[in-house]
Amino acid sequence: MPKPSTKQRMRGATSVHLALFVLLLLAAAATNAQTTGRISGMVRDQTGGFIAGAALTLTNLATNSNATTSARPDGFDRCDGLAAGAQIS
Repeated sequence: MPKPSTKQRMRGATSVHLALFVLLLLAAAATNAQTTGRISGMVRDQTGGFIAGAALTLTNLATNSNATTSARPDGFDRCDGLAAGAQIS
């Protein structure tokens, strides 16, 4: 069996380096993507009706920091950019 040429070895090495580079980028993106989170849902009263404009305060249990938001007219609420960790309302 003939030995691969220098050009073939370089092409193979370039492919390996490119694959490793892409894997490193994906790993960095996955790690970075998990530092914040979102809580969303519907705000309802005891009868199941939506509560338009309900004010909500979320507290991060680890840092004691607060995030406030208000429900839309249809009762939907979403709070983005929350630090990772346990939150209570």
